[in-house]
Amino acid sequence: MKTAAVYIRVSTEEQAEYSPDSQLAEAKAYAERNDMIISPDHVYTDVGISGRKANKRPAFMRMVAEAKGKPSPFDVILVWKFSRFARNQEESILYKNLLKKECDIEVVSISEEVGDSVFGSLIERIIEWMDEFYSIRLSEEVTTKMTFAAERGQILSIAPFGYSKKPDQPMVI
Repeated sequence: MKTAAVYIRVSTEEQAEYSPDSQLAEAKAYAERNDMIISPDHVYTDVGISGRKANKRPAFMRMVAEAKGKPSPFDVILVWKFSRFARNQEESILYKNLLKKECDIEVVSISEEVGDSVFGSLIERIIEWMDEFYSIRLSEEVTTKMTFAAERGQILSIAPFGYSKKPDQPMVI
C-alpha cells in the first residue's frame, strides 16, 4: 500500500468547480480505488495563488521540502490535474524530476491518467505545454480587457473605504 500526499491549488476564490474540497474528495476516491493511504498531515493547499511560480506557493514549497525528508513521508503526490501542480512547463519538469530522482516520488494527475509508456510522457508534456499556454493567453486577455475598461473610464476595483459603488454608476462618498 502506497502513502500519498495531495497537492491542491485554486487560483481564485471563484473556482467552485475546482474547490479545495472537491479536489480533495476526488483525490480520496482515487486513493481508495488504487490502494493508497492519504494522511491529513500531507494535504497541501494553496488558495488564490497562480501556478506559474513555485516559490510563490508556500504549501507547494513545504510539500517539496517534506518530500526530501529521509525517509520520505509519502510515495506519490496526487493532483486533480497537472495544471494544479504547475502552470509553467519548465518548473513542472524541474520539480517532477527532482521528486522522482531524489525522492522516488511520482506526481499523478487523477483526472489525466497518461500511463507509464514513452507516449504517456509525451502526452504529459503536451498537457503541461497547453496549461502554460492557457495561462499566458488568459493573462493577455485580462490585461487587454482591463486596459479597454480603463480607457473608457471604468473603475477596475472595488470602491475604496468611505465610498460606495453601484454597477454603471459613479462612486459616492
